[in-house]
Amino acid sequence: MHWRDETVILLDNATYHRSAEVRAGFKKLGVPVIYSGPYSFVSAPVERYFALLKRGDLNPERLQLGKR
Repeated sequence: MHWRDETVILLDNATYHRSAEVRAGFKKLGVPVIYSGPYSFVSAPVERYFALLKRGDLNPERLQLGKR
């Protein structure tokens, strides 16, 4: 697989993201990885969408999402 020169993977510091298997996989692919702080809205904009889902704006049935 060929990656663009500007490709970077942004992950939070979840345990499974920091596992040896995940790090080895990205190293094998030659893709740089940046780890952001947990729940960082600034460096991981997708967290804003997750917050909307959890709060209910995009979850009218109020299905439980996440750990709580």
